[in-house]
Amino acid sequence: IEMVESSRGCPYSCDFCSITNFFKRKLIFKQEEDFINEIKNSRYKNFYIVDDNLTCNKSRIKSLCKKIIPLKIKWSCSASISIAEDEELLDLMSKSGCIAILIGFESLDERNLKIMNKNAKASEYIDAIKKIKSYGLQIYGSFVFGYDYDTNKSIKEVLKFAIKNKFSLAYFYPITPFPGTPLYERLKSEGKLLNEKWWLDGNYRVGESIIIPKNISPKELT
Repeated sequence: IEMVESSRGCPYSCDFCSITNFFKRKLIFKQEEDFINEIKNSRYKNFYIVDDNLTCNKSRIKSLCKKIIPLKIKWSCSASISIAEDEELLDLMSKSGCIAILIGFESLDERNLKIMNKNAKASEYIDAIKKIKSYGLQIYGSFVFGYDYDTNKSIKEVLKFAIKNKFSLAYFYPITPFPGTPLYERLKSEGKLLNEKWWLDGNYRVGESIIIPKNISPKELT
């Protein structure tokens, strides 16, 4: 499999996202023909398109899909769950060889989603999942734990949700407050960071809680 990129940045402003902070919600696009030529000139037939949010510009991704169809490749990407609202897009993605999509669901609690400043409604997840999968697209679900309304029970419910909806892959991780993000500044001001410069700590390991959650202990979160 080969990794290719057609754009950088994301228009959304989730409070935990380093991408939003780095690119200031700006989007940078590669010329469509340049991107298509990269695929044409590759010896691979399987690709992961590493764009932060490939489908945030619907008209552009539809155009790319139409140009990818004749190439007869298989590909995966990251996308917003809002693609479920656009059946033309889902059809074009499927026809162009898309087989899997990474979707950041993040939480099943809409109070947490509001704190994240995430533009999504958990109550609409199941219908959206069914719509996406009806086009033969596999889902890689991503979730983050440690927000104010997370508990041991709710975390277990997320696992059940992933299994029930038959995600091909699922990723569960504790809040990682990257420096410069609204999340980092908020947790720092609230005194909830266990290590204010965790990224400089040689003993830090991915998956460890570096915050003090509201309803569970750091050890439980880890």
